Amino acid sequence: MDNHIRKRQPIRLPTNTERVQRARPLEGYICEDYDPMEEIKTMVETYNEEKKKRVMFCRMLSTYGYDFMTKIFRADDRSAE
Repeated sequence: MDNHIRKRQPIRLPTNTERVQRARPLEGYICEDYDPMEEIKTMVETYNEEKKKRVMFCRMLSTYGYDFMTKIFRADDRSAE
């Protein structure tokens, strides 16, 4: 009778750390030619570009008004379709 009963095998579940390492294996890996200053420069440049866009938009908004700006952006959205 005992031969027909299967014993349950214990299953080890992965820890959260192991799950993260499997999902993103290269996170935290720094290659030999990694330059942190280059990454900081890139971040600053993209921030400056976004800031310029916001400032330009605010200036145009204060100059031309909300209604005019919404018409412009709606026209851009229609032309993109």
